[in-house]
Amino acid sequence: MSTFDTFCVAVAGNPEGHPEAESLYKDIEHLKEKVDAGADLVVSQYFYSNAEFFKYVDKVREAGVSTNHSLSNAYSILHGILTNDTNNKNEAPNRIVGGA
Repeated sequence: MSTFDTFCVAVAGNPEGHPEAESLYKDIEHLKEKVDAGADLVVSQYFYSNAEFFKYVDKVREAGVSTNHSLSNAYSILHGILTNDTNNKNEAPNRIVGGA
């Protein structure tokens, strides 16, 4: 018997659009495909503008993206976070993308 009662699948969303996406609209279409295929919730990539994140959430909902998982009932799009382990806010993102 499993020790977990629930299994869920999370997918990534990008409030600023994926760098390889044709447009934010197309990126949201792709997100909808992932959710329609069975994703339970969306976790966003990290972002720097709360206003842009909330605009993204509105656009995603307007596009009809809706999850049905009990864990994500009220919060179907969770914000991604990047903890700041240094005083230099640019250091972590630069490490991630291979910068200085």
